[in-house]
Amino acid sequence: MTLRVTPTGRDVVRAIGLAITATERALDTLSVEEQTNLLQLVIKTIRALQVTGALAPQRMCVTCRYFRPNVHDDAKAPHHCDYVDEPFGAQALRIDCGEHEAMGAADSEAVWKNFTKKDVGLQRMARDAPS
Repeated sequence: MTLRVTPTGRDVVRAIGLAITATERALDTLSVEEQTNLLQLVIKTIRALQVTGALAPQRMCVTCRYFRPNVHDDAKAPHHCDYVDEPFGAQALRIDCGEHEAMGAADSEAVWKNFTKKDVGLQRMARDAPS
């Protein structure tokens, strides 16, 4: 079997590459705190859309059975991933994780409340991070 990229396909790939580069440059203009806050807002928005059924489930940390929010006292790494058995911070939260396994509906709301109750801690971690 032989695959060939059409001229239109080549243009799409180039356009996507330019868009990604432009987005990366734009995000680089944000401080660490702003990047962390943006990630937090994206996660909250995605979850709200999922809860209402407007968006298909995403493979985010906050919906994963391995995610343990705010279990560590370290402001830079308050969360824990049981899959890799490691603590991690807000900047390492994933929106699309290949190892994601959905948690049960009964646990989902409790985990979400625990995750969001310490937004102040996440902001402090971003503020204290080197720029």
